[in-house]
Amino acid sequence: MPLLAGFLVVCLAEVGAGRLLWRRRPAARPVALALLPAEAAFWAGFALPFGFLLGAARTVLVLVARDGRARRR
Repeated sequence: MPLLAGFLVVCLAEVGAGRLLWRRRPAARPVALALLPAEAAFWAGFALPFGFLLGAARTVLVLVARDGRARRR
């Protein structure tokens, strides 16, 4: 039960990071990248089949995405 609760907390934090990314907040990238080690532990621990693949794709997209403020200028 504690592992599932921890997984829920990480998932909710990821939803929050996604919301920050959607709103183009400056703290979004560091938050999204800081969550990766915790996510990777759950991906490996729960043997999620596509976790690492989707996590790598998401990381690339977060790093490549341009800052919203720079785009508006």
